[in-house]
Amino acid sequence: MGSGFKFKVNHSLWWILLLLFAASLQAADLQDIWPAQVSPLKKEALALQLAALGSTVPRLPDTLEPALDFQKIFLQIISGVPASVWRADLEKLAVAPGGNPVVEGVREAARAWFARLQMADIDQALRLYYRAHVQFPATLAEIEGDLPQTLRKDPWGEPWIYKPLAPQGFERLAMQRYQLGPTRFPNLAPLPEALTRRKPETHSWTISLRDAAGKKALEFRSPEKGATVAIIEPGGKIDGCVLLYIGNNWALMAGVDDLFAVGMK
Repeated sequence: MGSGFKFKVNHSLWWILLLLFAASLQAADLQDIWPAQVSPLKKEALALQLAALGSTVPRLPDTLEPALDFQKIFLQIISGVPASVWRADLEKLAVAPGGNPVVEGVREAARAWFARLQMADIDQALRLYYRAHVQFPATLAEIEGDLPQTLRKDPWGEPWIYKPLAPQGFERLAMQRYQLGPTRFPNLAPLPEALTRRKPETHSWTISLRDAAGKKALEFRSPEKGATVAIIEPGGKIDGCVLLYIGNNWALMAGVDDLFAVGMK
């Protein structure tokens, strides 16, 4: 009986925490849903946040559903959840049809993470080659027969950028290292490095709502001396980031592999 009572207490406490977390999201700015910096979450905290995002977040426009779906996956990735749990959902976003800025931005961010998964798969074939030849191949063509069709192009349908390298300081030991990445981001960090050495970019824009021929647009001003003022609509780019959606006093942006909300004046 003691263990049963303990379960009931823990179960009740779980739901109390979930309701409190959901209430905090409802009262908070949407920058709390898509923060600029995301830290890894422990198993219990991750489950709590995913449940809150999935069931008690304030009703969002249908347009933002893909962005919310991506954020759930992103939280799992950053928190170290095995790829087998979220890979299928990520791939769906990476190939999702549609041309509005939110879908396009989510698709691009998802493809960056999916590219990392494919890079890990290609790495296995490269290491098999290395065991047989004690060096990495000169080109990926040498292992093409060991790669399934789905890995022969990057997630954008373009060739992989690959080159063998020598260890730093040991130039004579050619082809003992390699660099691999998609055509659009040839220096994209592999998955382990992307998780352990992640440094989200910081921006110091001053953002104001503007009207552009009857459509919502945002003005971005940088405090840097000599910086230009940019006025963009959803789908436009600023400092390598894409504007996805303009809400009330906030906007949703996309970096290379993440989404983040920003406030405006």
